Amino acid sequence: TEQTLEVVSYFEPILSKKEQDYAHQAFNNLFLVYEYDEKSGALIVKRKKRGTNDREVYLATKLSTNAEQIGETEYEIDKEKFIGRGNLEVPKMIKQSLPFSKNVGLVTEPIVAMKNIVKVLPEETVFVDLIISVENDREQCVQNLEKYQISNIERTFEISKARCEAESRYLNVKGKEIELYQKMLSYILFDNPLKSKWLKNVPKEKYSQCELWKYGISGDIPIILVRIKDLNDSYVVKEVLKAYEFIRTKNFETELVIIDEEKHSYENYVREEIEGLILNSQMAYLKNIRGGIFEVSKNEI
Repeated sequence: TEQTLEVVSYFEPILSKKEQDYAHQAFNNLFLVYEYDEKSGALIVKRKKRGTNDREVYLATKLSTNAEQIGETEYEIDKEKFIGRGNLEVPKMIKQSLPFSKNVGLVTEPIVAMKNIVKVLPEETVFVDLIISVENDREQCVQNLEKYQISNIERTFEISKARCEAESRYLNVKGKEIELYQKMLSYILFDNPLKSKWLKNVPKEKYSQCELWKYGISGDIPIILVRIKDLNDSYVVKEVLKAYEFIRTKNFETELVIIDEEKHSYENYVREEIEGLILNSQMAYLKNIRGGIFEVSKNEI
């Protein structure tokens, strides 16, 4: 049978560092400016720069479909209007099938909600695509939406899949390893219970960031720390090097710091093993550079 569907997308744009949003969410929202581009049918959100060295950030989003569309795309930017005051269930505008206001302006709780009403004929397959583009240039941001229309999206996914498969073959990693490395990356980038539990057991000595500089470590970006004192544990270093290379291919900047905790002797087996593993991983060129690999002996700290 023929069906008429209301398809709604909803998200809350921030376009800033998470620390700025945590510090004062309402104040942070005041820097967002909305506009609707009639030509492209895109809702554009601009974050005004706060500092002299900051750059303006643009977000453009569009809900496109190859189905027969009833009416124009509707949009809403006010969270209270969309969800309803004190409502924790289905948003009011969706539950009651209310038309979106299609107003742009300054609101204290900004959102991006868009709605398309589409008609699906019997036995027909249709697509509805939500495309989100973020750039520092407004024109480029809108051009991305034009580039990734219905015809290009399937091809883009195929290219992305082929690239991921090629990367996996090059890095010699399997699906389970990728899953593990992605979990590691989430622990590095975000706060988590494990980090909080570990910090409780750390001696409450405080050092300034410049204490790292004598080892060549900047301290400006997240650090993956590995401590090794026994040659039998070298497999951990090998695994972490694979994870570190995987993370680099995803364009995340981190520094890998390996602390050699072997007791001082004339024959430093652990240090030799670490250096051998770095050379075998073909990442020796990353030693002692920003965003690279650092090997430090506990006896020298």
